[in-house]
Amino acid sequence: MKQTILFPFVTLGSLINFCDCLMAGGTSRDNHSEVGSSYIHFNYTPNQDKATASLIGDVPNGVMLNQAPIFLGGQGGLVGPCRVAFGTVIAAGSIYRKDQLKPDRLVFEGGGRGGSVPYTTGIYRSVKRQVMNNFVYLGNLVALMAWYTHVRSRFVGDFYPLELHKGLVDTLNSAIAERVKRFGSFCEKLDLSKQRYLEQMGEGASATLLRQKEALYTHRIRVDETIAAFLDQIARHGNPNFESTIQNQIDSVGDACYLDVIKSLDPRKSADGTQWLQEITDQVTKRLLGLFPALG
Repeated sequence: MKQTILFPFVTLGSLINFCDCLMAGGTSRDNHSEVGSSYIHFNYTPNQDKATASLIGDVPNGVMLNQAPIFLGGQGGLVGPCRVAFGTVIAAGSIYRKDQLKPDRLVFEGGGRGGSVPYTTGIYRSVKRQVMNNFVYLGNLVALMAWYTHVRSRFVGDFYPLELHKGLVDTLNSAIAERVKRFGSFCEKLDLSKQRYLEQMGEGASATLLRQKEALYTHRIRVDETIAAFLDQIARHGNPNFESTIQNQIDSVGDACYLDVIKSLDPRKSADGTQWLQEITDQVTKRLLGLFPALG
């Protein structure tokens, strides 16, 4: 479970290996997202990097506790970095390697073809999808920090003491730092990857792929700087209208139970909160992609 974040109502089976994921979905203990027994999230590549975090659901919708559950069938696996939409069912026994961005789908995979082909460790033959999924994941973590800073903090009390809140914020900061670190390590490998790729492909090498690798290697430190700037920004600026909605709901419910307050929000108010968090996610993703025009 290293570096994994689970939202309320996500339930885990036995004998699983589920590191480097964020998973949401479900509306109650009965209507919950599920990770089946003997499930694996494959989070380490043959090129020896861990820029592989998978987003199962998302933060802007997931925090509202009103989304369809996600089911990852037992004795299966997900090859990170993947993105999976709410309402997805991945059939038991499937090793899934793709993004599933359409909600409410049953997806399944058969057995892989056997074979033996030449392979050289250290050569990345594509990087765009891996980069994009890392940036979207980071955007979701920044949005979750905004939620903890401006919404979750309003529930501090006897049941949810300040020390626990601070500990969760520290853990979230650690998760963001881990993803930046792992992405930086991935980018550092691209300089050597470019050389090996050229040696193997010669004149057949893709000029676009070479430019992408060079840009990611050269400007990798700017990812850390950009995320730090966003974290500073959200620490100072929230969404006063939505925060007022939450406070009014806390006062209305009375007992300030987090789950009761969030689940009792008017759907239009939930949508306002989702829009706020989605804008943060999109801004982070767009700004990070803007650092590397070679990615297109």
